[in-house]
Amino acid sequence: MVQVIQSQFATPLQLIGISATTGTEEFIKSDNSFDFVVFDPDEPTLPHQVDEYVDIDNYLDMIDKYKQIITTYLK
Repeated sequence: MVQVIQSQFATPLQLIGISATTGTEEFIKSDNSFDFVVFDPDEPTLPHQVDEYVDIDNYLDMIDKYKQIITTYLK
């Protein structure tokens, strides 16, 4: 999944670990196996901050990237 995401960018994204709250713990409880990557247009230093933001251009660009990632990953 990470390789598919990276393939959507001319310059590979830096892989980082952050402390964040997600709903993935519900998937972990499943008997099925799932791949997980937290990948979004947010600024990684601002999650759940008063001044958290997403640049509009980045948000709109990410919509197209998400579509391409999903279609590529599910092939």
